[in-house]
Amino acid sequence: TQTGQTASKYALDGGFLTFADENNESGDIYISSMRFQDRVMTASEIQALGTVHAGGAATAGVQMTDNPADFKAGSFTIAILGDTQIYSRNDTNTDILKQSTQWLVDNKDARNIQHVIHVGDISDDSSLAQTTRTRTAMDTLNGEISYSVVRGNHDIYNSSTTFDRADTFGSGSAYGQQTSLVGYVGSGGEAQSTRNTYQTFEANGVKFLVLNLDISAKTEVVDWAKQVVSTHHDHRVIINTHAYMSDGGERFNGAIDPNTGKTYDALRAADLVGHNESAYNGSKYGGQDAEVLWNTLVSQYENIFLVISGHQFENYDQFKYKLDEGVNGNLVYQILVNQQDMSLGGSGWIRLLEFDPDDETIRVKTYSPYLDAWDTSADVYYNIGMSAIPEPSTYAWGLGLTLAGIGALCRRRRKA
Repeated sequence: TQTGQTASKYALDGGFLTFADENNESGDIYISSMRFQDRVMTASEIQALGTVHAGGAATAGVQMTDNPADFKAGSFTIAILGDTQIYSRNDTNTDILKQSTQWLVDNKDARNIQHVIHVGDISDDSSLAQTTRTRTAMDTLNGEISYSVVRGNHDIYNSSTTFDRADTFGSGSAYGQQTSLVGYVGSGGEAQSTRNTYQTFEANGVKFLVLNLDISAKTEVVDWAKQVVSTHHDHRVIINTHAYMSDGGERFNGAIDPNTGKTYDALRAADLVGHNESAYNGSKYGGQDAEVLWNTLVSQYENIFLVISGHQFENYDQFKYKLDEGVNGNLVYQILVNQQDMSLGGSGWIRLLEFDPDDETIRVKTYSPYLDAWDTSADVYYNIGMSAIPEPSTYAWGLGLTLAGIGALCRRRRKA
């Protein structure tokens, strides 16, 4: 942290806590060395620090050898914006988001950026003024890069309809009229509403579908989502929804624990010492909580491989991702992206998913145009692997099983 950065919880001005923050959290740590720099260190200087490891000085560490700014030829990128509610509070903060969206446009060719996902909480109070500030920043993407947006709980804080306006993100807006946005929920009284949508695009010869589910997704919306996924079995599916899991990987679960009589959400919240974020989820608004969503939708379809969500702060538990296996043996990564609790409401950090041309590897990186810096922390800089692309000819979709579909019930081996 730079001295004088008073907006940061880790600022060094006026004294500082060593290996602690002001939230009174505690945990085991191992110190290899300690240095104070009155400037930002370069990547090469950080590499030169050597092979430190959380297991202690006697454990061999892994030294960073690659440069996160490097981009592998033939790859493509999906970018993720976490909760931007703090940016929406005033024009000065919104400028940070504008820098982010402008950087995405400026680098769309160099990094082959195919789509941008916003996880919701585009405003802090659902007011038209704040929503408009975010919309203005997102307008930079119009006609340049397709993008997805969902509502978060703050987007229905004082008004549940601000998001739906033609001058914000409604079906009559520039966002709602994107050619990539090809489907609306069309049920549950929300016909032609951008609260629940799906978008499609193709990259490296692979078809992708981004399914955007409202924080208050009700049963009929989930039923619609099932139909969308099952009729696009030749697409890799990414689900984008605002509140899905807490930092650490526990999915929101409003069911009652029989041993305590409390909800599983309440038990998890009790463990979040100093950062007890609200466990808002679909069930709070008459919809499905994340555990039900996993059981009824996410885990049921072989072409779903990724869930993106925000809402809870990502910077406490050094959590990378939750990895589960669907009922068909496919790998499903569940990733939390929300930097709003960091300096200046997020300091412009963008999560970048770089899909390798091998169609197996995704390089997860984090960059801030505002700071002009890459974050190489282990929880935001890593690789993940994907299951093989589903083969539609081997599955039974719809009412009956084909002979080929029956064969698919014998689990095939996949690359992890």
